[in-house]
Amino acid sequence: MDRVYIPYKLSQKVIDWKPRWFYVENQGNSLPFITAGPPVQRPEWLKKPYDMNRIPELLEMIANLRQKGISGESMAFDWMKRRIQPLQARITFGFEYQGRGDPSRCSEEEITNGEVLRRVQRLFDKVEHVPQLLNTFSVLNPPKEVSAK
Repeated sequence: MDRVYIPYKLSQKVIDWKPRWFYVENQGNSLPFITAGPPVQRPEWLKKPYDMNRIPELLEMIANLRQKGISGESMAFDWMKRRIQPLQARITFGFEYQGRGDPSRCSEEEITNGEVLRRVQRLFDKVEHVPQLLNTFSVLNPPKEVSAK
């Protein structure tokens, strides 16, 4: 699988990050409760996609991005620069990002490339300069429509 997906090298074991994490109080009971121990497995985690026909096409798209030089470091840099979280719920798709006023941003405050680079360097090993950022999907270059079955 390492040859299929976008490569990255973390700066250290993820378990070493635990002392640096903090929790935010759940304001308004909008977040699930924090429970001790590992997550309880849910049946939907094992469900297969309804339609696997697009899987080869999607893997080919990932391979093309790898050939063009995209990396985990460049993806993290992009998310941090845009001040969004990769797995957050959004009003619009990621490729419809609207800039500083985008409702998915965690903050409207701009962040410099130098500051983003310092943050990326804390996460990933051997990042010496701003990673190459590719122009992938955008409002002008949307992905193909996917039919729901």
